[in-house]
Amino acid sequence: MSERDRGRGLALLIAGFGIGTLVGAVLGLLYAPKPGEELRAELKKRGGELYEIGKERASEALGKGKEKAAEIYGEKIEKVKQAVKKGIEVAKEKLAKAEELVEEEG
Repeated sequence: MSERDRGRGLALLIAGFGIGTLVGAVLGLLYAPKPGEELRAELKKRGGELYEIGKERASEALGKGKEKAAEIYGEKIEKVKQAVKKGIEVAKEKLAKAEELVEEEG
């Protein structure tokens, strides 16, 4: 299993856990014996808390994603630089060989 698949699996697990927690909290509040106004106020309060938690976790995940993307980008740029350098070396070798052949013919 690749690192990307493991990361995706972990993200799905965390998302599933968060959704399960949210559904459980809502069901618990809905089935609790409380008056409607009190229930609505508590739902609003808890919804706000869950929203803030979700916002924080999304921000953390975004930050980690940006870090990983920068790391991968840096690795790929380095590989491209190495490939270009190697290409230039090969081109110089071929040019030198072509010049030798021209001198031999001339």
